[in-house]
Amino acid sequence: MSGLSTSKDGVASRPAVALRGVCGSRAPRTAQDQLVANTRARMTDPACPFCSPPDDRLFHRSPLVLGLWDQFPVSPGHALIIPRRHVASWFEASDEERIELMAVVANARTAIERVHQPDGYNLGVNIGHAGGQTIFHLHVHVIPRYHGDVT
Repeated sequence: MSGLSTSKDGVASRPAVALRGVCGSRAPRTAQDQLVANTRARMTDPACPFCSPPDDRLFHRSPLVLGLWDQFPVSPGHALIIPRRHVASWFEASDEERIELMAVVANARTAIERVHQPDGYNLGVNIGHAGGQTIFHLHVHVIPRYHGDVT
């Protein structure tokens, strides 16, 4: 880089200046870049309630996916299906994780119907803050619905 003082071996003697020059030439961050950066920052949050759920909330365990009862259910029997690996959204999950997440929906239904008799179901995934996601660890909602519970 011209304008930087260097040692005999060609290394900049002032690395901070060299880094500033390189970083300053980068294109401005896009909204997608910012979303990815924010998501990665949240992914390292040690307080994620889905990374180590208590055993008494689990109804399903497999190598890729866990099934657990929602701590704040929308209706009786509300279940969540989560990948064991901490990823923030559906789009960051591997193909194998997405396949397993959908396969476990049937297991969730079976577990729900051992105790409850729902009249229908909602399946849902909230992605991103604007999409209603509040815990940035991917989770699929399996929500049993009962006649008269939604107006």
